Amino acid sequence: MKRVTIFILISFFLHAGVVTDLSITEKNQILDNTQINEATVRQGEINVKGDSTILDVQVGDAESQNLIRASTIDHSDFQQGGVDVNGSNLLHTDIFVNNQLLESYIQNGSHVKQGTVKITNSGEIKESSFNLSNTINGATIDSTTLSQSEIMVENATVNSLTFIGVHTIANENESISIINSNVTQGKLSVIGGSSLSNSIIDMSSNIDDTTITNSSVDLCSVYLSNGANVKEANIHGECSMEESTITGATVTQGSVVIY
Repeated sequence: MKRVTIFILISFFLHAGVVTDLSITEKNQILDNTQINEATVRQGEINVKGDSTILDVQVGDAESQNLIRASTIDHSDFQQGGVDVNGSNLLHTDIFVNNQLLESYIQNGSHVKQGTVKITNSGEIKESSFNLSNTINGATIDSTTLSQSEIMVENATVNSLTFIGVHTIANENESISIINSNVTQGKLSVIGGSSLSNSIIDMSSNIDDTTITNSSVDLCSVYLSNGANVKEANIHGECSMEESTITGATVTQGSVVIY
């Protein structure tokens, strides 16, 4: 079957360019009874690539939203609100992302990412803030790789960043089911020759009313590789799991790995 690619996104594709004093607000929605099969979907993605500089830009506010509701994601690659800074500079910039995946089926080898932040290849982020809210409510997750608020800094510089990530898997009415899946919430990786300084990283992970079977769950973990420089950084993670059932699963909370 042919794979279909859908882009619903904010993208900065610049080479040796400068964007200043810009404000962007978007509401992206995929609603009731949508079938996503053998597809690649990007919702509200922010790309800053090449020798580019983003200065004094605001992306999103309290009204911004990336939403998928009452739909099926089958054998697909689905991303909401990802931020990718590759070889570029992000200065004095505020990013607000609200990702919601509600009452949906995610299954059959799908890859779902909410609020992934990648800063790579000599990119620099300075005096900026990220506020990411990621919610999965009322879903069935089967044979899927799922990631919420994962930050990766590789061969890059981050200075004076305030990052707030809130990620929740819950259901108000009945238990969510996670079967044969890998789930990551609030993972911070600083690898290669990277620098993280004078920054605040605040993660809040919640998994409530969830049945986890034959799966792997990693919450609020920090991975620092030899060669990375981390100083004057305040990293705070608060992880909770409530009214959940875990069978044949591996669950890691608040692990710190230096390698």
